[in-house]
Amino acid sequence: MGVMRMVDFFQAVRRDGHGALSSLNELDDVNIRNDDGENLLHVAIAYSNVDAAVDLIQRGVDVNAQDRKGATPLHYAGAHQNAMVAQQILDHGGDFGVVDEHGNTPLWTAVFNARGKYDVVNVLLAKGAAKTAHQKNRHGRSPIDFATQIGDTELVKLMENNS
Repeated sequence: MGVMRMVDFFQAVRRDGHGALSSLNELDDVNIRNDDGENLLHVAIAYSNVDAAVDLIQRGVDVNAQDRKGATPLHYAGAHQNAMVAQQILDHGGDFGVVDEHGNTPLWTAVFNARGKYDVVNVLLAKGAAKTAHQKNRHGRSPIDFATQIGDTELVKLMENNS
């Protein structure tokens, strides 16, 4: 099969939506990686392929795999504002304490990308991620610092009320 077959699985997840499930059923190892260090779950989240993401999680994909920049699928769920997948990841052992190359936790990423939508933030907070709300990244900024800086008082309250 080699590298060519691997590319097909990643393309299926990117392009085939629900149809990717039939391709994924042929896959023996759901933890394959692309050149960016992403596993199939990273890609499914980035391309909004919820069916593939759920299937991969249920099949035991590494929910804490880090890409070359240190981001986990939970970071991706925060970046792409997918609360349902974030919940699935957390229910299957996702670690909200993992930091990426900038020192950002998944909560930091979810806060940064919230833009008035707090579903992923709420999922993370409900699972205990409030303990990372004051955790500073490598640039000296925490999720609460960022929410304060952009003037999102509702987001600040959410984190403070769950701390």
